Amino acid sequence: MKGNMQGIIQFYRDCYQREYSTEKVLNFYAAAVSDLYYPSTFKLLSQADYALPVDSGWGADVSASLELNSSEKKLVCGSFFLKGKIELLGKSRQLFTPLFLHDVSLEYTNEVYFIRVDPYSLSLNPVAISYLETLGEDATTDKRLSLAELLQFDQLFSFSGLVQLQEVLQSRLPQLDVSLLERRLTTDERISDLQRIHQSRKTTFENTLFPDILIGMVDKPVKSKDVINELELLSTRKHPARGVLGQLFEGTPDQSEAVKGTGGDKNFVVPISLSESQERILTASTRAKLSMVIGPPGTGKSFSIAALAIQACYEGKKVLIASKNQQACQVIYDKIEQEIGIKGLSINASKPRYKISVAAKLRNIISGAGVKRVDLDVLRKVRNEVQLLSGEINRLAGEIAQRERIEMEWGEKLASEESGMLHNLQKRWIAFRHQRSTPLWELKYAMHEADRQLKRKQRRLLKLHHQNALYRMLGDNRFELIQYEKAFNESRGNLIQNIFSTVDFGIVLDALPIWICRSIDVANIVPLQEELFDLLIIDEASQCDISSSMPILYRAKSAVVVGDFNQLRHLSFLSGQVEDQLRKKYDVTAVDLAYRNRSILDQANQAIRNQDQVVFLNEHFRSLPDIIDFSNRQFYSGRLQVMTDQWRPEDYNNLQIEFLDGERNQKGENLVEANYVVDAIAELVAAEEALDKQHCTSVGVISPFRGQVQLIKKLLQKRFLPNQLAKHRILVGTPFAFQGEERAVVYLSFTIDENTHHSTRRYLERPDVFNVSITRAKSRMVVCISIGVVQLNPATLLAKYLSHKAKKPVPVAAQLLYDEFLEAVNKALTKMKVGRIETKRNVCGVDIDLLLVQTERTLGIDLVGYPGAYEEQLTMTDIRSLERAGIDIFLLPYSTWHFDK
Repeated sequence: MKGNMQGIIQFYRDCYQREYSTEKVLNFYAAAVSDLYYPSTFKLLSQADYALPVDSGWGADVSASLELNSSEKKLVCGSFFLKGKIELLGKSRQLFTPLFLHDVSLEYTNEVYFIRVDPYSLSLNPVAISYLETLGEDATTDKRLSLAELLQFDQLFSFSGLVQLQEVLQSRLPQLDVSLLERRLTTDERISDLQRIHQSRKTTFENTLFPDILIGMVDKPVKSKDVINELELLSTRKHPARGVLGQLFEGTPDQSEAVKGTGGDKNFVVPISLSESQERILTASTRAKLSMVIGPPGTGKSFSIAALAIQACYEGKKVLIASKNQQACQVIYDKIEQEIGIKGLSINASKPRYKISVAAKLRNIISGAGVKRVDLDVLRKVRNEVQLLSGEINRLAGEIAQRERIEMEWGEKLASEESGMLHNLQKRWIAFRHQRSTPLWELKYAMHEADRQLKRKQRRLLKLHHQNALYRMLGDNRFELIQYEKAFNESRGNLIQNIFSTVDFGIVLDALPIWICRSIDVANIVPLQEELFDLLIIDEASQCDISSSMPILYRAKSAVVVGDFNQLRHLSFLSGQVEDQLRKKYDVTAVDLAYRNRSILDQANQAIRNQDQVVFLNEHFRSLPDIIDFSNRQFYSGRLQVMTDQWRPEDYNNLQIEFLDGERNQKGENLVEANYVVDAIAELVAAEEALDKQHCTSVGVISPFRGQVQLIKKLLQKRFLPNQLAKHRILVGTPFAFQGEERAVVYLSFTIDENTHHSTRRYLERPDVFNVSITRAKSRMVVCISIGVVQLNPATLLAKYLSHKAKKPVPVAAQLLYDEFLEAVNKALTKMKVGRIETKRNVCGVDIDLLLVQTERTLGIDLVGYPGAYEEQLTMTDIRSLERAGIDIFLLPYSTWHFDK
C-alpha cells in the first residue's frame, strides 16, 4: 500500500515503544547495579574536576571488571535519592532511585585509585521524574515540574545551584520533603545512611529527597526514548515518494540518477590504495539514493566507510556515519584521522564529552587557527597535479598492459628453434627494439613512484580544499559559528536545542562535514531536519532495528547500508501477535513490514532493485588462512581472497582444537574449560611480562553462554591485576560483545558436553552467532570443547567445524607443465640462496608463477612472454591486490632474460 508512510512510521514507533519501556535505574540496590561505593564527600559534585581517592580493594576489583566489560558496563554516580512506589506497566513497584545521574571515571595514579565525575554527562533519571510527577498531579499546569528546568541551573551542585533546586522543588512539589537540602547547603560530608533508608519499611522515608550520592556499575543504555519522540514527529510529516524512506518502504523505484556528486566515472582523491570493490562503493553512492555494502569479517568494512566519507566530503557533501556501538564509531574515526591521515574533517560524537571537542574545533576555526586564505591558483595547481599524476599512472598501467602483447610476440620468436636469414633478422630487430624499450619492472616502479607522489598531493589537495571552504564560510557565517561554539561549550542540552531551532545547523556541517555517532544518540546531536546530510552511512546494519534507523534516514539525501547477513542480527522480543495487531491498527497489512525479524540491512536488501547498487567486499585481511578457512567455505562459498596467505608454514598451524574432559553444570558453566583458558592466558602473560603494552599480545575469550562468560571473568579477576588485563586488552564476552572486535589470540569455550540438552546445542547452530565466534582471531585461535566429534550430528555446524581441516596450498595445476624459462629462473634463484622458492602458486586468489618466501617478506615473480603455460602477464588489478597484501610483484619478460640473464 503506497502513500501510507505515516501509517508505516506509526507501526514502527509502536513496535519500538512496546519493546522498550522507559524504566531506568529503578532501584540502586537491585542486582542490576553492582559494586556499590559510598563516597565520603559530596565534593565529587560540588567541586569541579574533584578526584576522590577510593579503597584500593574496591578500585582494583572494579578496574578489572571494567576492563573485562568495557563494551557493556560503566560506572555511574547517582545523587538526590527518592524512596517510594510507582506504577510501571500496570504494576506497582518499589523504588529507591536517584534524581540525577553522572558518568564516573576510575583512574589509577601513583598506586592509588581515584574516581572522578564527568560533569558533562549529567542526566535526569526518567524513573525519578515519573515518580515526582505523580506527586505533583494535583498541581496546576503552570506549577508542574518541567523535565528540562532542573538542568538549566548554572553549577547545579554549588551552593547557589542547590538553593535554586530547593526553591523549585518546594514551589512545584509541596508534597516532597526537601528539608535535608538545608544540611547539604552547609556541608560536603555524607548526611544520610542510604542503605538503612532503603532497607527500612518506614513510610516516613517516602516522599523525601535524600541529597547524598552513591556510586555503582550499571549496564550501558541501549534504549532511547528519543527514538520514540522522533518517530512521533515523523508520523505527522509528509515524505516524498522518491526520498530514501520512500524507496525503502513504499517500493518506489530508484531511477539511478546521480544524487549530489559527479555521477559517471570518478576521480578519487582518497590517498589510499582501493580495491575494485571499494571503488565501486564510492561510485555507487553517487549513482543511487540507496546502496548496500556486504562486508564479511576482516574485509576492510570500516576502512571502506572512512574512504567513502572522505571522498564525499571532497565532493562538497555532508556525511553522517551511524553505528550500533561506540567501539565501531571509534574505529571509523581512527581510520579517517590516523590511518588515512585526514584530520579536522570529522567529529566522533559517540563519546560522552564530544561537545567539548566540537566547541574546541569551532573555537579554533573562529580564531583562525589553521584557517588561512587559500590562493586559488595554488589550489588549481595542486588539483591539476593530482589529475596529471592520475593520468600518468593510468598511462603507465596501459603501457604495461600493452607490453604483454609485445612480449608474447617477442617470446614466440625468441624461443623458436627456426633458423635462416629472415628469422635472424627478426631476432636482431627484437634486440634493437628491446634495447630501446624501458624494462617492464622500471615501468612498474615508475608507476609506484607516481602513485606515492599522488597520495601526497591528494592529502594536500584535501587539506587546501577544506581550508578554502572554511575561509569562505567564515566570511559569511562567523556569527552563527560563534553561537554554536557557545552552545556546544555548555553542558545543558536544552540550549543546544534552542540554537538548533534558530540557526542553520548546515553551517556547522560546512565547518565539520563528517559526523560519527551511535544510532540512538542522533536525536541529541543533530536536529531532525529532512535531508540535512547529503550522505548517510549505516554501519553494522544487520544489528540495527528499522525503527531507530528511520529518523536517521529521514535526515539523508542518500544512504549506504553496510553489514553482513552472516553476522549478528537484530534481536527482538516483541511477540508476533502484537506485531500483527499493530499492522491492522495502522492499516499497513498490504505492505511487507516486519519489526521482529528484520534489520535495516534486510529492508535495504528487499528494496534495492538494481544489483549495481550492491557491493561485496572480498579481500580478507584479518585472520591467518587456517583460521578463516571454514567461515570462507561455509558462509561465503569460498569467495573471500585471504590476503594473509604468505605461503609460510606457520600460516597453516594456528587453529588449535582442545578436546577436554569437562562437564557443563546447571548454571551453564564448564569449570574445566574455564580453567584451561585462564591457565593458557597466564602462560602468555608471564611470557610477555617484560614487554610494554604496545608489543603485548591482545587476548579475547568467547563463549556462546553468559554463565561461562561470567565464570571466566571471575577467575580472571582473581588471577590477574587490572593493569595486566589492560596490558593485553583482554576482552571476555558472548559473540554479541565481539561484533566488530578482533584480538590477536582468541580462546573459544563452547561449554557443552555429551549430556547437554539438544535445545542448548541448537543455539550453537545459529549461523550468525557461530560465524562471529570463529572469526575474531588474527593470529591464533584456541577452541575448547568437552564433547567428541563422533557424539555430534555430522550435519551440524559444530561437527563440520571441528572436523574441518584448512586445505593447505597446492600447485595450481595438478601436474606442473615443464617450462624452460621457469626452470632456468628457478635454478638461478636456487643458486643465489635467496629464500624458499615455490612454483605456480595461488596466493590471495591470484596465480603466481614463482614465489620467493623470505623471513620478512614474500616476493612474487611474474614470467611474461615465453610461449606456454606461463606466458600471460598479471593484470594491474591482480598486481595491486597482491601489493595490498604486502606481496611485491617483479615482472620478468622472457626477452630480457634471453638477452641479459
